[in-house]
Amino acid sequence: MGTTLKHSFQPNGKGAAATESLSQPDDIVALGGNLYVGFQNGVGSQGEASTSGNLDSTLAEFTPSGSVVKQWDVTGKIDGMGADAATGQVFATVNEDSKSSLYTVSGGTVTHYTYATSAEAEVLKISNSVDDIAWATSATGTLYTSDASSNTVDAITGTFTPGTAYTAVTPCNANSAPSTCPAPGYPANTLGTIDLTTGKVGTVATNGLVTPKGMIFVP
Repeated sequence: MGTTLKHSFQPNGKGAAATESLSQPDDIVALGGNLYVGFQNGVGSQGEASTSGNLDSTLAEFTPSGSVVKQWDVTGKIDGMGADAATGQVFATVNEDSKSSLYTVSGGTVTHYTYATSAEAEVLKISNSVDDIAWATSATGTLYTSDASSNTVDAITGTFTPGTAYTAVTPCNANSAPSTCPAPGYPANTLGTIDLTTGKVGTVATNGLVTPKGMIFVP
């Protein structure tokens, strides 16, 4: 539970430090047998301060059983993560809508990079609004999903079809979604699959037990 974890910050980057619980877990990656989760803590998509004045997301390292190993605060909203086993690095991008930059964590050290973006030449047209994607790489394993609505990270097990692209289906992120969401016709997030040829989004039955956002598959 994110509410059991804390971080300290300077409201709007000034003055005495305040403390609050971590919230809004999003992307997940695995490295060295542990999981790394990005908590957005209410920061806006352009790095705007949360309602508490917090400007920092928190990257937290966990064992698979849920014990906290270490955590780091980074300025901005984490909304993209990756990991490279060859170099032992975790990557986190922040502020997907403006003022984007990149952080790496290696050996407990955080390094910040800025970069320029370029337009993509080819895209797959998706039939629904989606967030993160994870590919099943084996018939057995665990699909970990972050659930920002309940402030948890969930583990989904069972039989998988290797090569299947699982995704977080996000109706409330659609351009036509109302400002107050979920709403009629715009339900909470669900677990789905993506046909990588047609872009069609299918559904995966979870009996409403998870509302995923970030996800990763661990064989």
